[in-house]
Amino acid sequence: MKNKKSLSKGHIAIISVAILLTVGVIGGGIYTVIQRQMAKRPRFIQVAKGENLDIPFADLTSEINFFPVMYDGTDMGVITVKDDLGNVRTAFDACQTCYDKGNGYYEYEDGVLVCQACGNTFELSDVGKKSKDECVPFPITDIARFDNMDMIIISGDALEAGRWLFQDWDKYGK
Repeated sequence: MKNKKSLSKGHIAIISVAILLTVGVIGGGIYTVIQRQMAKRPRFIQVAKGENLDIPFADLTSEINFFPVMYDGTDMGVITVKDDLGNVRTAFDACQTCYDKGNGYYEYEDGVLVCQACGNTFELSDVGKKSKDECVPFPITDIARFDNMDMIIISGDALEAGRWLFQDWDKYGK
């Protein structure tokens, strides 16, 4: 008959503690990664399907303004800027040529907008201009934008029409 070695209660306790510590460290690491990812995500303006996006003029500046929008469950971005005459230009935060690459969005660096997919730069005065086969933000036309007394209103129809640009968009992580 073979002599079976059994673990003592002390060994079992040590192994149990080691397992619990390992699980705790892994769980803590996962929690930290999730928290960091969530911290990168800004507060999105929630807009239900068919509703308008209202942006107060007080929130607009002559510098670039990025508005993260959650439209009917889709992460989207809107860019606005006031020109020298006080006119408001609006565009989606999606490049007309790079939108489907996931990083076809813009960052503001040294006074210009930079496409994060191809690196092309352009002036703020180009926001809202329609262009064919050029790396600029996809404009939100004047037909879909209404200037009221103290608000810029982007229609739900305009948001719905631009939704396709954001299928692969990953500016703030999913």
